[in-house]
Amino acid sequence: MLKKLSGLVLILFAVALFAADDTYQIVMLGDLHYDNVECREPESMKKLKDYQKYELNRNLRSWREGGESLKMLELAGKAAEELQSPFAIQIGDFVQGDAGSEAMAAKMIMACMNTCKQYIHVPFIATKGNHDPRGPGANAAVNKTLPAFWSKELNIDPPLTRTTFALCQGPDVFIFLDDITLGSAKKEKVDDKEIVTYPNLEYLESLLKEHKDARYTFIVCHLPIIPTSNDRWMPFGGPKTDKQRWYLLNLLCEHNAIILCGHIHGNTFIEFENEKGKVAQITSISLFPSPNAAKMGKPNYGGVEKYMMRKNVREAILKDPNWVSFFSPYMTGLKRYITLGGAGYCIVRISPDGVVNEYHSILDPEYCTSIKMR
Repeated sequence: MLKKLSGLVLILFAVALFAADDTYQIVMLGDLHYDNVECREPESMKKLKDYQKYELNRNLRSWREGGESLKMLELAGKAAEELQSPFAIQIGDFVQGDAGSEAMAAKMIMACMNTCKQYIHVPFIATKGNHDPRGPGANAAVNKTLPAFWSKELNIDPPLTRTTFALCQGPDVFIFLDDITLGSAKKEKVDDKEIVTYPNLEYLESLLKEHKDARYTFIVCHLPIIPTSNDRWMPFGGPKTDKQRWYLLNLLCEHNAIILCGHIHGNTFIEFENEKGKVAQITSISLFPSPNAAKMGKPNYGGVEKYMMRKNVREAILKDPNWVSFFSPYMTGLKRYITLGGAGYCIVRISPDGVVNEYHSILDPEYCTSIKMR
């Protein structure tokens, strides 16, 4: 009887381990824009332009003692602990940048990480955004500091050296992608002919190929892959890189990727499908420019018409008709489009039944908007 009982216990233990590996929850933070005057060169503070002064004041208000940002970290940290999250993620622009020197940029980065770790006690993986490397020496600081921090959080040895890497979680893979440099071109000689290559895109392609059998492929990045605003702030967003932009999207469709990103300071969901496959893209924001930003509203559902009739897109098209040719190709594959006002944090619930993203408010513990991504 004892042997039978021991065997049953072992089976149940194995099932529990498998379930934990197969079903889990990830806490996700959007753009943070951490700021601290002690992490800025005094001389650079004197040279701030008007928009930079506005951003500084906005950030300091949100990150003050008792402010919305620290409240959000407290709630997100509790959620990660209660859910036993294997790690927490952040989708870029974790700091404001504009520190004034490489040393101060590194100081700002680590001040942000240390502040987040006061509340979030699981491995914390922040992604490179466009603000993080902004300012003199900041890019070098990010490239040195971020991989080293990831390696320490995840106990990776030898330490990571790139700002893009893949992390396996059970049957799934999370590719933390530096899509700020994804479109960086390099001229090389092949068979005595000079050609233009994109090494970071090639590296992403190699990671996707390596993990082609993953149940879910998550791309954790900063810039949206599918445009969500009236600008070209996206990988290969320039008018001369249409071919590469669509190659990237088709590549992710082939792997049925789930994109977790930010940058636009808004909450959106887009589902896109073509003959290659499909992608789901969610954006989130954890920045509070005013107390009102913490009030999250009801989701606004729409399809192709809603996507094209956004106010900022209509205005862009009126100013420059070329925007029609930029947005229109996305229309044929657009399946779902959802927007949501306010700022907060997310919980991504992952299981054999699919992937659901939950938006959570820092004002109302009962508030939750769920979007089934896959």
